[in-house]
Amino acid sequence: MSHLVWALVAVLLVERANRLLNRWLTLHYPITPVEEHEIVVPVDLTALAMQESEEWAQEEVLKAARERYMKITDAAMPESQKWNLVRRALGVGELA
Repeated sequence: MSHLVWALVAVLLVERANRLLNRWLTLHYPITPVEEHEIVVPVDLTALAMQESEEWAQEEVLKAARERYMKITDAAMPESQKWNLVRRALGVGELA
């Protein structure tokens, strides 16, 4: 019976030490979120967004353009061609 008590004490000590270590680490080494690379939206797509009358709607159009751009994973494709795909998805004509 005493072996079970000592095993329980050991488990509780390890759990307590884990909590203290986590608290210490978060105080001394805070985790800062990695900021997402800001994607610069081309002028024509920004103008499309600015046609919206509400600020939240403008931000949603820009967000949709950035999300569409980020979904294109072909690294060999030139940036202009990627933006043409985004323009096509948003209903705007392509640029040559």
